[in-house]
Amino acid sequence: MEELKDDAKGLLSLYNAAYLGTKKETILHEAISFTKDNLTSLLKDLNPTFAKLVSLTLKTSIQRSMKRIFTRSYIPIYQDEPTLNETILELAKLDFNILQCLHQELKKLCMRWKNLNLDIMHLNFARERLVETYCWFMVIRHEPSCSRARLLGTKLLMFITILDDIYDSYSILEESLLLTDAIQRHIDIYCEP
Repeated sequence: MEELKDDAKGLLSLYNAAYLGTKKETILHEAISFTKDNLTSLLKDLNPTFAKLVSLTLKTSIQRSMKRIFTRSYIPIYQDEPTLNETILELAKLDFNILQCLHQELKKLCMRWKNLNLDIMHLNFARERLVETYCWFMVIRHEPSCSRARLLGTKLLMFITILDDIYDSYSILEESLLLTDAIQRHIDIYCEP
């Protein structure tokens, strides 16, 4: 470990790799602490471009960040790289612009969800996790062609969340049984051969 103390690139690689470990791998937890401390102390001596990358990575490791969001922060850093490849930079910018277009889906989804007027139905106890749910599906299926899958998955998971909140937080056992029977009847009607 001592010979790594001054190797900033090696420390950064080890820092990112250590996050791939499991909870029981104590050596990797020690590696995270070691690399974080050493990278923090080396930060002022690094060239400005690499220092920005190290700072960005220390905030959230690459393995724990959403790759496309990390890309947005990395583009300005990459522009200052001496080994800059203009084609790759242009493709990264175009890809991020496509991502911004995909976020228009989220805007439409939020408007539709708001138009459901769930507050009128006295469901103000239910968790509202629309953006979080959409981001989960964005991580799973980020391709533009998977728009419908993201929207349907988000809507489905939101309704499941509301049902979960009804069962867990709001209804008593008798009401939960009645709701379960009503749902089962509808499933039976729609799933008849």
